[in-house]
Amino acid sequence: VLMGSRKSGLKVQVHLWRREAFTGRVLWLVLQRRRRKGDLWQPVTGNVEIGEELDAGARREVLEETGLTLAPEGLQEAGAFEFENAKGQR
Repeated sequence: VLMGSRKSGLKVQVHLWRREAFTGRVLWLVLQRRRRKGDLWQPVTGNVEIGEELDAGARREVLEETGLTLAPEGLQEAGAFEFENAKGQR
C-alpha cells in the first residue's frame, strides 16, 4: 500500500548549542549527513508534517535526530528563509 506524503512543504532547521560551565565557550551540535545526502554537516533539519505547527515539527525533529527533548523555553524562532534548488524552484 502506498501512503501519501505527510510533508507540508515546510522545513525546520534547529541550531542546538550549550555553554561550557568552566570556560563559557559555546559548543554547537552539527550532524553529518549520509554520503547519499551530500555528506555535509548541518544543524538538525527536517520536514514539517501536514497540520503540524512549526515549533512542534522542530521539537519532533530534534527528538528523532538526537534523542534530546527541548525544554518549553528552549526553542526560539530566529527567522524564516527560502532557497531555490538548482532548477530555480523554491
